[in-house]
Amino acid sequence: MPTNSKNDNKTNLTPSLGKAIWIFALTPIAMAIVMAITYYWRFGVCTKNDLVPNMSDSSPDLWCLYSAGMEQWGQIGDFFGGVLNPIIGLITIFLVMYSIRQNQTALKQSQLALAQNEAALKQNEQALSDSRQELVNSNQIMKDQKNLMDFELKLSLFNSLLKSISEEASRSHELVVEEDDHSEKRIKSSGNQAAFFYFAKQLHQTEEPINLTLIQEVQIDFFKERANVVAPWFFGLYKMYAQYPKDSEFRQTFELSMSIHIQPNFMLSMALFTTTEALLIKGNAQDFEKIKEELAIIRGALESCGHVSYREALDLFLLKLQHENI
Repeated sequence: MPTNSKNDNKTNLTPSLGKAIWIFALTPIAMAIVMAITYYWRFGVCTKNDLVPNMSDSSPDLWCLYSAGMEQWGQIGDFFGGVLNPIIGLITIFLVMYSIRQNQTALKQSQLALAQNEAALKQNEQALSDSRQELVNSNQIMKDQKNLMDFELKLSLFNSLLKSISEEASRSHELVVEEDDHSEKRIKSSGNQAAFFYFAKQLHQTEEPINLTLIQEVQIDFFKERANVVAPWFFGLYKMYAQYPKDSEFRQTFELSMSIHIQPNFMLSMALFTTTEALLIKGNAQDFEKIKEELAIIRGALESCGHVSYREALDLFLLKLQHENI
């Protein structure tokens, strides 16, 4: 309601001012006409003995005024000036005061409009800032959703690889052992069982060579065959794990999933196998550091399943190999 009243005042400002100007402009003119008529009836009288001899006595006539001398014209001017000048001066003062008042009112209305515009501008800026923040939040949500979907896809592939590795490691095979007397002995084994003989040999031979039985050697050879089959899958696990160097929650999810699907002795043996095989192919300190980074997932998985001693054994093995390759 107050806003409408102010708008009405602003709308009626120009017609009111124009009406007042017309009134004050016509007032002096009307007064001058009235004074002229009054002066004519009072002083516009001539006799026939004056300038116009054929006129009747005391007959009012304009010619009498027009034919007046300089003294009479001066008196006429003094009369009109003395009466109209104060009136016109008062009207002028009133018009000036009225104009000042109208200007002040217009200034206040302009200031009010400016304040309203500033408030509207601030509201627009705040709305724009909120929109930008909403856009940033939306982009962040979309980015998080994309990362989560990407992680879920990789986790699905990760679990698929783990399942394939687990099936291959637990699959039972019949091994043939040739005795010294050329007789054959058949035993059943799996990758998980053979892995124990492999990492036992690798961990002990760094201290001093050990004598292995024929069955142990066959088990170790069998594990190497299984390790060559699943090694590409393990390298795929390493690569997916390395894509999340700063996301501890994702890395822990990978580690926990690996510890659930793969037995600790098989993980440790595959870590030793991939390390020794990679060093045989490349064999320099820079590549060794990269190999250690790739094995971080196995170290984390061994800790997740509570086999800290296996993780410590792996660290000791890597440390000794590092000294040998520097």
